Amino acid sequence: MNRITKGRIAETFSELSRNSQKAFIPFLMAGDPSPELFLDLVEALDESGADLLEVGIPFSDPLADGPIIQQSAIRALKGGINMEEVFSLLSQIRQRSAIPVVLFSYLNPIFRYGIERFAQKAVESGADGVLIVDLPPEEVLEGVEVLEEKLDRVLLVTPSTSPARRRYIAGRSRGFLYCVSRYGITGPQKEISKEAYELVKSVEPYKRVPLCVGFGVSTPEQARIISSYADGVVVGSALVREVARIAEGKSTVEKFKDFAFSLAKSIH
Repeated sequence: MNRITKGRIAETFSELSRNSQKAFIPFLMAGDPSPELFLDLVEALDESGADLLEVGIPFSDPLADGPIIQQSAIRALKGGINMEEVFSLLSQIRQRSAIPVVLFSYLNPIFRYGIERFAQKAVESGADGVLIVDLPPEEVLEGVEVLEEKLDRVLLVTPSTSPARRRYIAGRSRGFLYCVSRYGITGPQKEISKEAYELVKSVEPYKRVPLCVGFGVSTPEQARIISSYADGVVVGSALVREVARIAEGKSTVEKFKDFAFSLAKSIH
């Protein structure tokens, strides 16, 4: 991969660095709890201070995700969200906002759609990057090179990644490097694991892009701690849990926005 990171993601991190700030990167599942409410939630995140946005592509067998994200995918799939609907929602986001968007997916939906076709449609719809959870960077698949030319491909390192692979992945990731905070699946946690800090420090000497930590960040205080040593904080399950409450009629977009603002404030 020879393409150097550029565009909205790089510009956002550069601006944050100039202001001595870290990135707040929320995650939402596309179309959850409904297309209309999803777009309202994206707008709420943008207004609350989100710097980048991860948008999940619903998949029926999300092995790395805990029950909160799994239920979010199920709600979206039951609501008829497919790949074309994801791109339609992304285009509508672009009509409202210039926030950088990273599409978060498993390989299966992209492979079935066609990797090159996916890359082209993603760019046309306004995506800036893609994170494919279960596609190792060493894997050679037809179309991946085109995808990496068109989009910033965000890669993952985990506490179980060997030192040699950490160095390799850190050198190949574009947009940012996603540092998984702990072992296991996604979901809120009571305490930030020591593995998160150790992982970030281990890849710092090799980093070519910002280092962002995710998996299990649940509270503004946890986000503040992580932002003291990482370049950005990804918050998924804690926000998606609030989306579920909205779907059940137990919360509102305004309450969701207030929670997002508290996260952004603690990170910035």
